[in-house]
Amino acid sequence: MKGGAVFRLEDELREGESVDGLVLLLRGDEDTGTKLLRQAARLAAAYTYRGVAARGVSLFAAASEDDDVVNAVLQAKLRTYETYRRITGERLARLASAVELLPTFKDPHWTALLPQIGEKEALATFLDILGPVRDNPVYEKPRRSRR
Repeated sequence: MKGGAVFRLEDELREGESVDGLVLLLRGDEDTGTKLLRQAARLAAAYTYRGVAARGVSLFAAASEDDDVVNAVLQAKLRTYETYRRITGERLARLASAVELLPTFKDPHWTALLPQIGEKEALATFLDILGPVRDNPVYEKPRRSRR
C-alpha cells in the first residue's frame, strides 16, 4: 500500500520485557531532533500501533549500567555516532509520561512512541529528559565505500 502504514507494531513486540534495570541509549548528534522526527515519520509510514500511525524513535537497551555492558551495545548499534545520550529505563518511564516505551523488533531494540499531537514538543522534552550528549567511547568513523 502506497503512502499508508501496512504493518502492525503490535506484531513486533517482544513479550514479558520491562525497562526495569535497563539503560536506554539514543544517538546524540547535533541535529538529533530533526533526524528523529524524520525517523518517526518513516516508522509511521510503515507501521500502526493501536490503529493509528506509529510515530516513534529507536533506542537500544543495555542490560545494566556497567560500562562494559553499555559499551558493548554502543559498539553493536551506535558505533558510527560520535555522541549519544543515556538514561535508565525506570527514570525515562517515570519522567517521560507522554512517551510510551515498547520492546520492539530484535533485542536490544526499543521504540519510544511519540504522541500524535504535540510531537515536536514531546520530542524536545524527551531529549531534555535523556540528559546531556556524551562522547561515544567506541566511536568508529564510517568508512566510505569504494567504487
